[in-house]
Amino acid sequence: MKLLRQTDFAKIKTHGTRVNRSLLVVLLACGLVEFGHSPFSSGRSAEIVRKPAGDTYVEITAELNSTWISGALTNQHQKKATCIVGRNTWFISGDFLENAREDYWRMGQKVIEERTITSSMYVKQAKEFVAEKVLGEKRQMAVIGKYPHAGEKFTRTHDEPAGEGMAKVIWLAFCSGNFLNQRDRAIPLPIGPSHADSVFSDKTERFEDDQGLPKRVELYLKDQLACEYQVLESTNFIGRSFPVKFRIFQKGVQYGHILPSKTELIGKLVSIRVAEEPKVPKEVLERLNLQTPSDITNTLRF
Repeated sequence: MKLLRQTDFAKIKTHGTRVNRSLLVVLLACGLVEFGHSPFSSGRSAEIVRKPAGDTYVEITAELNSTWISGALTNQHQKKATCIVGRNTWFISGDFLENAREDYWRMGQKVIEERTITSSMYVKQAKEFVAEKVLGEKRQMAVIGKYPHAGEKFTRTHDEPAGEGMAKVIWLAFCSGNFLNQRDRAIPLPIGPSHADSVFSDKTERFEDDQGLPKRVELYLKDQLACEYQVLESTNFIGRSFPVKFRIFQKGVQYGHILPSKTELIGKLVSIRVAEEPKVPKEVLERLNLQTPSDITNTLRF
């Protein structure tokens, strides 16, 4: 038997409307609904709500294709990422940076981030560029300094939202429902680094289910449209709405100003299935000097 949704029966008034008591008694006996107030008391309303069930986690694989345009310059990127999302917890993983994989776990009110360096190639290129172009040295001369090497890991905790590169695209499309419930929320630009110097106002339309992912988001900087996110196709999976295809159009922003550059991105859902609850690996907690995810504090640790 299908559970009744809160949107199916928002309120049943006992005054002015005849209530089918037999139906209500059967539903209560089956444990499908519960009452906030008695429906049989004159002048009071009975709210029928779905009883909280165990959380169900959904694993999603998505593909992101972006094109950055600035004048005659064009740069294209393609990324594939995975996320697991429940009602209060999520996990995101992908090669969002050119030389690093990033993993994010939302636990409680904090996000654990672990960055794993996958290639030292870009560090080597940077050394050679600085040595030759800035210091006027030959390429074989090394630049003194500490650089990350393939296999190194950097772990920290911080507030939601989180992400570098295209990680925030996955977060916005599939994991931002709880965050959007906050009144004082500040949605960041989904593509590129976070802009601490810029605060964006938003106009947001959401799916009408208990997850509440966004259908459309407009971000404004000083009354100028800086970014637009729009779901083009969606699907209903285990009673929750997820985007199948979405589009982002984002303008360049620097030091609180809109730039002429722009980025266009198309995201597509590749697969979706029921999954197990995401767990923070023990070694990740140990790098943060934590015993359990509930030990997370406001202090950033590397």
